[in-house]
Amino acid sequence: MTIESLRDVLMGYLKKNRHVGRAKAAVRADVLWQLQSLDPSLDDRKFRIVYAGDPKRKGDFGAGVCSSADGLFIPATTEEVEDFHLFISKQSGPIVAARRRDNVYHWRPELRPGYGKQQVLGI
Repeated sequence: MTIESLRDVLMGYLKKNRHVGRAKAAVRADVLWQLQSLDPSLDDRKFRIVYAGDPKRKGDFGAGVCSSADGLFIPATTEEVEDFHLFISKQSGPIVAARRRDNVYHWRPELRPGYGKQQVLGI
């Protein structure tokens, strides 16, 4: 299966099973196992590219999900995205964390701080 197909399956799985919000995170190993049933060649590295995006490919925004010690989930609030950013910063550093956070905001712009607020133009 292609990365894009696996992303569609991943998002379908998370939505179907209502893994929205950190409190309802899906155990990462369980999600990997589900996807491996469709693509036996899927390993840990390829799975990370599925949900986090490929840093070597410009414009690859991953699946727009967050990860935590609890597992993978679709973020429901800005606070969850920012907590995710801090979690990834500790593991992978600030550059990777900023890219992953931006990937989530690409798919969920309504969670971006200040989204939809009227800007004041000091004219």
